[in-house]
Amino acid sequence: MTVHANAPLTPEGRLRLCLRVDAGRPIAHIAAEAGISRRCLAAKWHARWRTHGEDGLLAPSSRPSAGPTRTSEGIADLVEALRRQTRYGPARLAAELERLHVVTVAPATASSCVAA
Repeated sequence: MTVHANAPLTPEGRLRLCLRVDAGRPIAHIAAEAGISRRCLAAKWHARWRTHGEDGLLAPSSRPSAGPTRTSEGIADLVEALRRQTRYGPARLAAELERLHVVTVAPATASSCVAA
């Protein structure tokens, strides 16, 4: 994880804040000193610290755990194969997929299916 060196909420900074709370200092004072909201420190990081220990102080991934509307592998492979054969852009790829294979995808989807 890449963070700014002086950021107050790096995992190490979160640990320091939680240790201060555990030492008995008021959460509101610690949060004010760190320039963060009491809710951020108390409800989020300190609760994670109590539940999961140091692993709870790592920022969770923002990636969804499931993609119910994700383009299927077969269609993605078809888009990529057509792209490599024709060198068409996303809009034309989407139109050709509709015309040749009766597969409807948005141009943005056709663009994202193509491997770099």
